[in-house]
Amino acid sequence: MDVSLRDVLACVDAPTEEASLLRHLFGFLDGRPVGLGTVSVRDQIEALRGDHLHLDIILVVRDDFAANDLQDLAFGIQGARDILGQVGIGIGRVRYHEITREQADGAEVITSKREAKRLTRRFRGSSDDAMDVFMVPQYNVTSGGENKAGICAVPTCFKNHYVFNGCVIGFRHNGGPITGPQMPRLLAHELGHGLGRIHRNISGNLMESGGSGTSLTVSQGRGMRRDCFIQDGCSF
Repeated sequence: MDVSLRDVLACVDAPTEEASLLRHLFGFLDGRPVGLGTVSVRDQIEALRGDHLHLDIILVVRDDFAANDLQDLAFGIQGARDILGQVGIGIGRVRYHEITREQADGAEVITSKREAKRLTRRFRGSSDDAMDVFMVPQYNVTSGGENKAGICAVPTCFKNHYVFNGCVIGFRHNGGPITGPQMPRLLAHELGHGLGRIHRNISGNLMESGGSGTSLTVSQGRGMRRDCFIQDGCSF
């Protein structure tokens, strides 16, 4: 069946004039990341026909980002699509916002869970139907002897009702930078928390704390798809 590009762009609330497929359909702010290979418009259209998740990505003090951070983020978004796709969840609209150094008031370096909570309390993305993901230059938090790279708590889709409502992820942590190949698992893991999944002591599972696996069980996928941030598929 033929699909109108206008209808596809409308599904992600993209402008119909001068729209960029990489920017508006895939959410890549800085072009296609090096080493990613071909991205499939057909696959993204099919993902939007099914359950999917919108993201408001909030860049905290972009001036402090390394040269390749936005490329690594794009790599992470596409990789998270592949990981969540195994349980029938796509990533749809990706909108970007920025917090300046003055606005951040030190939040570009997160050193505690309390500081992460404060960041999500002070700022919100523009879309009530999208999960907030704050990207910070540095996330220096240690818990249980492990260097953490992010945290996520999304108890409700009403963003103003809770003091902690969003994901906070660092491009770097106490153990060093989060590279492009590591970002998909990190982003998908935190989004999993945002969709209500807790840590699981299952080797190779996405929700294993400190692990590297990306598998998800049928039960985990079913629970994620019931979350209030999951959007019904678009009709086109």
